[in-house]
Amino acid sequence: MPLQASVTTFIAQSVVLPRIHEFWESNPDIQVSMMPSLEAVDIAALGFDLAIRATVDAPDWSGLNAEFLCESQLVVVAAPDLIRTKSPDLSRMPWIFTRGSDWEERRLRSIGLEPDSLRAIELGSTSYEMSAAIQGLGLTIAPRILVRDDLAANRLREVPAAGLPKLGYYAVTPKGPVRPQARKFIDWLEQIFAERVR
Repeated sequence: MPLQASVTTFIAQSVVLPRIHEFWESNPDIQVSMMPSLEAVDIAALGFDLAIRATVDAPDWSGLNAEFLCESQLVVVAAPDLIRTKSPDLSRMPWIFTRGSDWEERRLRSIGLEPDSLRAIELGSTSYEMSAAIQGLGLTIAPRILVRDDLAANRLREVPAAGLPKLGYYAVTPKGPVRPQARKFIDWLEQIFAERVR
């Protein structure tokens, strides 16, 4: 039976999939099935072995075990061509976020912005949002761990913005014994997440 994991699309695209071949080289007998989802699904009810979840608070997932993977600072990023000065007026810039998203709007308020007064580009998907940011359509907030490669390649630039919290990433499993295949996968996740924050 394949190992079944619930992950967000962006974590899958930016962290797991680029290196999954390394896991298979060491564990050729373990099949991995990933279900991308923007929502936190009930992994126990759906029969999943694990999920990768993130929170700015202490983990509080009832009925689940949570193993820490890493911590990553949330940052404001934009395409270099969109940022013409070292300290742009963020309230006058276009932003990529979903109106009505409590999580996103709280982050914007934490850096002193009022979401209702911002020019918003709404796309409804994290992966689309990052693609739009790279194309220069607006600023967005993202965990540094997920935009690290884009920052290094100068596809995105970090914009100074004080007040954003850090995000903790966790491997979450149902209560009870963890299958050996899942244990190997979690150990591998711990390694690749740790390498991305060095």
